[in-house]
Amino acid sequence: MQLPWRKTAEDKIFVNYRRSDAQGFAGRLADSLTRHFGSERVFRDVTGIDYGADFEQVIVERIEQACAVIVVIGDGWLNAVDDQGNVRLSDENDYVVREIEAALAGGLVVVPVLIGGATMPRREELPPRLSDLANRNAITISDERWAFDVERLAKVLAIDVEGSVTQSKLDLMRNLALAGLTLLSLFATLKFSVAAVQWADGAETLRLAGYTPLASA
Repeated sequence: MQLPWRKTAEDKIFVNYRRSDAQGFAGRLADSLTRHFGSERVFRDVTGIDYGADFEQVIVERIEQACAVIVVIGDGWLNAVDDQGNVRLSDENDYVVREIEAALAGGLVVVPVLIGGATMPRREELPPRLSDLANRNAITISDERWAFDVERLAKVLAIDVEGSVTQSKLDLMRNLALAGLTLLSLFATLKFSVAAVQWADGAETLRLAGYTPLASA
């Protein structure tokens, strides 16, 4: 899959998954991320390709526009086989493999998301062209901690996706923190100034009363 890599003003998040391994989960995850980044920024094949469209061409175009690719890995991802019993990861024409390979080659942010108790595949378990995937930090998402885990993933992605709801929240939190520090600094300065004025007033009162500080021996 040859791609003229570029960044656009509408950088997207591409959800890569294998239907036999994580179809329901991928849909739920995409819906959750849409609330953070907007429906135009999150793409997966089921909802993002019109009937009659060239599947491969659409995939190429969407990955061209992506700044991040989420690789959903379930417990059957590594050893999934086709109808003939061939391991899908070994098939150079497998779309899941081609999408990941293109993302890695293009220098995109690639985030493995582990579901259903899956563990991150080791480098030696992956085909050579996907071996760099083993170097990417993975995030585990579970039903029990869904909201927390998705929020954590969104914060990671927000670093690379401008204009997201999550990034706006982070910017707001950062601005509030800076405002708080500024107020603390002003309060400390004011408190010091009041203390200095009170000290000066006290010294003047003692002077007028005829008090003379003892000279040092």
